[in-house]
Amino acid sequence: MPLHVPPAFAVEDRHSLDQLVDEHPFATLVTPATPEPHLSHVPLLREPGRDALVGHFARANPHWQHATGTTSIAIFHGPHAYVSPTWYAQPVDAVPTWNVATVHVHGRLEL
Repeated sequence: MPLHVPPAFAVEDRHSLDQLVDEHPFATLVTPATPEPHLSHVPLLREPGRDALVGHFARANPHWQHATGTTSIAIFHGPHAYVSPTWYAQPVDAVPTWNVATVHVHGRLEL
């Protein structure tokens, strides 16, 4: 399922995306499976000079047994904060929101 990102908030700058991953390397890894996907919270580091991430599963985590060659998504959560309508020049016309910075990395897992 794709994530809805309004065009005004989409970031295409690879350096900025890499920087968020480097500064917040603890990711949520999602691998499709039936009857429900496997989810793990794991440290993933960018491998210098390659478009690859390196990490590990605990041997007791069954996620790794279903991961080989499977396309997965690593979700890196960067800074986030509540934004109050009172922060705007016209607070009566604003709504509360939450600002987030995330990077979704899609790829095939190799053990």
